[in-house]
Amino acid sequence: MHFHVRAVISVLEMSRKSVRFGASLPWLTHVDQIMDIARASEEAGFSSLWTGDALVVEPGANVPEAWTILTAAAMVTKRVLLGTSVTDPHRYHPAVLAQRLATIDQFSTTSTHSLVNS
Repeated sequence: MHFHVRAVISVLEMSRKSVRFGASLPWLTHVDQIMDIARASEEAGFSSLWTGDALVVEPGANVPEAWTILTAAAMVTKRVLLGTSVTDPHRYHPAVLAQRLATIDQFSTTSTHSLVNS
């Protein structure tokens, strides 16, 4: 019975929360366009901006580094959450990844999130 009451309370609490939508920043775009898209996404009401963290998307493509993209977005937005869809921990030394997150945090007025997949 105790578990059932907790479940009902959790469902009631969840129903009071609003639905939020995020936008995905493109990889194969010049940084000026990324900043324009970030600004426009925030103005359109999106609550978060995400980018992928991959080495290669298309053969021969010039893929910017995800944390640099998010830093550019942080410079032109004020309230959106910033994050990577998934970060591969085998590509980054933990201290380097922590430093990148801390740097973005200095440029951003909101939070930065990263999902790490091992």
